[in-house]
Order: sequence, then C-alpha cells, then structure tokens
Amino acid sequence: MKGEPSVLRNSGKAELSERWERNLEVVNECMAAASSVFESTIRTKGFDDTVRDRGFLTEVWSHGEKREALAEVLFGLRPEKNIGALQATINGKRILVVGGGASMDDLLSDNRFAPALLLNVDPFLVEEKPARGAAGYYRSLPLDAASADFLQALQAGGHDTFDEIWATWSVPHYCKTPDEVARYFANMFKALEPGGTLRICPVTFVVDPMPPIVRTAVVAELASALSASLRTLAQMPNVEMSRHDNTLPDGRILPELSTLIIHKTAFGNDRHLDKAGAGV
Repeated sequence: MKGEPSVLRNSGKAELSERWERNLEVVNECMAAASSVFESTIRTKGFDDTVRDRGFLTEVWSHGEKREALAEVLFGLRPEKNIGALQATINGKRILVVGGGASMDDLLSDNRFAPALLLNVDPFLVEEKPARGAAGYYRSLPLDAASADFLQALQAGGHDTFDEIWATWSVPHYCKTPDEVARYFANMFKALEPGGTLRICPVTFVVDPMPPIVRTAVVAELASALSASLRTLAQMPNVEMSRHDNTLPDGRILPELSTLIIHKTAFGNDRHLDKAGAGV
C-alpha cells in the first residue's frame, strides 16, 4: 500500500510467503495420499453399490461395514463431545453438499441444527425421500459439480455462494478426466463465499478396472491435474490450506482418507483461476 511503512509491507510479504509455504506443504501431503487409488465397481453395479446413506452425527452400518460419522470426517470432531462447535459452524450458514446422496438424515431431523440453507447437488440423486423436505432449509439439485455449466446452473436455481462446501466420497474422487478435476476446483472456489471453507475427503481417485499400464497412465494424468489445481490455489493470496487424518471405526488411520481443508479468506479475489481451473 502506498505510504505504508516498509516494515509493515515487509511483514505482510513475509506472512504471505509463510502461508504459501504451509499451503504447499499441505499440497505435497495430499499428493502423497493421492498416490493410493481405489478401484470402482460402478460400471458393473452402479451407484447403488456405493455407500450413499452415511450419518452426519452417527456411525451407520452399510455395505457390511461400520461407516464413520461425516462430522468427524469433515471437522475432525467427535460429534457427541462437540455439539456446540458444530452448531457454531452450521447454524445460520449456507452449506453446499457435493454428491451427498441420501446421507445426513440425522442432521436434517435434528432440531439443534438450523443452517440457512443446505443444498445437496448430486446428478445421481434420482428420487428424494419426502421426509428430507421436512427440514425447511434443505434443497437438492441434480447437478454435476465438475461440469462446465455448474455455476450457471446454480445461479439459475437461485443460488450463488456458500459459507461451507462439503465433499465426501464424491468429486474429485470420481472425476474421470484432468479437465473435470480442474473445473471442479475452479467451480468450488468460485462458489465459496469469502471467509468460507471447502472440506474434501478423500483427495484420491477411484478408477474403473483396466490393464495396469493403462491405469498408471490414467492416474498420472488425474494426479497432474490435481497437483496443478491445488498448487494454483495454494499460491493465491486469499487461501489457507490444512488437512487432518481420520480414524476409521476399527481404529485404523489411513493417510489416503485424510481431509483437505481450503479456507477462502475475506480478502483477495479469484483472478488466478481461469475457466478450466488450471490457473495462470
């Protein structure tokens, strides 16, 4: 800023440089986790074979396993011990859930929570449960968060930016091409209100069964797009990144199932993101 003492200018630059370094450390940790790849059964069994009914506050038994509560995955908090902290994060906020399926029934029926809006965007949500509409703040749209027209479709539905964006076991996990990965991160960041937070778990990919040599090439392309998108965000002046590991119900801690947190500070803009999300 013109006329600002040099010591303040230098202090601000040093702080920004330190933040970028921390952000890039998080990116490197995410890329190490992304080296673990899951294999999909969707092509043969469809999305009905995936876990689409997770609880937000409670563990659920689904597809032969106990599934952790999404609140613990998204926030690193045990719900039963941190209701107040969860209420402070959720109540009165505009929340976008990416690929939420039929999950979070327990949140929608819990009168301790009252977000201003909880919008579930999921292109595979064919039929809604009528009971979910009882929560006056709940809405759903059959949108693909990695599509080129996602932001326009959101706006056409009367929605703009969000205080919280939650993506668990959705995208980028199920992105199929580098362009989808890039568009996804560009869409999410532009849909995030200044001061808002994007939470993603896991930052890994799931691929269809294919010959090993083809799989290696596909994963390399996806990983390259992921790295480019995250590094672009990491070096933006209005981004703070962090991550946390998650403990599964059986006690295991798997780095590939960690949660990436991207906080958009109240200052700065999105000028470094181009329309494909790769950044310039």
